[in-house]
Amino acid sequence: MGRQQKLVMDADGLDKRSLGYYSTPAFVAEYLTGRMLEEKPDGHRVLDPCVGREEMVISFAQAGKDVLGLDIFDYGHHGAAAFVQQDFLQYYAKRRDQIKEHGGLEFDYYIANPPYNCHESGYIRDNKRSLQALFPDIGTLNMYSMFLAALVHCAKPGAMLGIITSDSFLTSRMHSPLRQFVQERCHIHDLLLCPTDLFHGQQADVRTCLMVLEKLTPREQGLVNGRRMTRTMGRPLNSESFARALRDRTQREVPERVFSLTDVRDHGEWLVDCPASIRHLFQGQRLADEFRCLTGISTGSDRKYLRAKPEAQWTLPFYKNPGKRRFYAAPDGYLPENFLELARTVPNFLVRNQRYLFREGIACSSMGVAFGACYRPQGALFGVNANFVDLGDDLWWLLAYLNSSLVTYLVRGVLLRSNMITSGYVSRIPLLPLSADAKRTLAALAHVEYERCRQGAAADAGIVAAVNAVVYREAGLPPEDIQHVQEFCGDLLRRT
Repeated sequence: MGRQQKLVMDADGLDKRSLGYYSTPAFVAEYLTGRMLEEKPDGHRVLDPCVGREEMVISFAQAGKDVLGLDIFDYGHHGAAAFVQQDFLQYYAKRRDQIKEHGGLEFDYYIANPPYNCHESGYIRDNKRSLQALFPDIGTLNMYSMFLAALVHCAKPGAMLGIITSDSFLTSRMHSPLRQFVQERCHIHDLLLCPTDLFHGQQADVRTCLMVLEKLTPREQGLVNGRRMTRTMGRPLNSESFARALRDRTQREVPERVFSLTDVRDHGEWLVDCPASIRHLFQGQRLADEFRCLTGISTGSDRKYLRAKPEAQWTLPFYKNPGKRRFYAAPDGYLPENFLELARTVPNFLVRNQRYLFREGIACSSMGVAFGACYRPQGALFGVNANFVDLGDDLWWLLAYLNSSLVTYLVRGVLLRSNMITSGYVSRIPLLPLSADAKRTLAALAHVEYERCRQGAAADAGIVAAVNAVVYREAGLPPEDIQHVQEFCGDLLRRT
């Protein structure tokens, strides 16, 4: 499907998406300011690199601090900050020698809501060479990640940073260097997930987080300090409960040393509000240790090469995304019988793992918030979603396990917070050391649910509950952590 340009206009007739500017709620700015002043009460100078209409700096101005606001666009609000109309990334580029010489800029506090615009490719494309020179290790994936890296680099030791930004960098593999960069150079005082409705009033559907950082001294940087703690909070259901939580300080504190996944198989994902019993599962086996997890065919154009029903020359069942359909799913479409010839002659028609394509196995979700898996029969083809083959006697209990609430939490609450999951993430799902009795029970439950769904029956919540009971018992989760998982999975759209 092609993208159509979508304009999101504000009260002044400006397109929010092109500017990347969304107004920050006052209670969020007040919390970030309060936390930074709490940790560092004696600072004086403040920088907001994307000041907009000054929402983020009002509390600093009221506290008598000296505020400088930068922005690529002049919104005409200059009551709380001295204003300079300038691109922050250019401002940063011009001061890199000063930062290197003096260990940072003169500011004691940085507060920011970096641009979120999802159509940044124009700016990045037009400035690609200079941006790559500025961020050789972090990359130029999007605006907010470059802003975050630049702010951390600008900060002198002891400076505080309060930032609200997209939370996709917490788990995305592409942002692994950014996570490492921030974690090595800063004490992460706060990492709090924001509710999904925080910017709904501005027609923005973004998942965000709050961070309060403190720049470490060169001697402290890169060292593990068991005494440093991080306040974390899972995603509240709505802005009202979020405001109460910030006011009442209901966050959970965890040692910074257990803050992220550190196994060599992982990419330093940052865990937010994840129970210790679940973090522990990532120290054991993963699915890829026992089972082959593969991708298959990318057509380049499903509209052109897929048919909804079998017809002449289009007879090969194709599974590309079971989505919410668990245990049983009909094919997503039918591929032409000459698909291998297409792979040889059409540049973007790709066939991977050809020798495994027609084998019986399991197809996993690739898109959407829900995660699940279905049985894929012998003779079917599969797409770029994660697929398991050559499972033998392990097929049915593994199918049940992949459809458990615990696995949904492992995927959406730990490994990946975006709505697209690849085989690389699925292959890293922890594999419980299940007993033989547990495997037999799970296999029987999966068989029953598969047959029911194949015959057109609705999903049986009782069977899923029975699967969960076995998995929770085998995982050794305490009751409070089981409740945590159940609450998360019971409202995925607002919790993920």
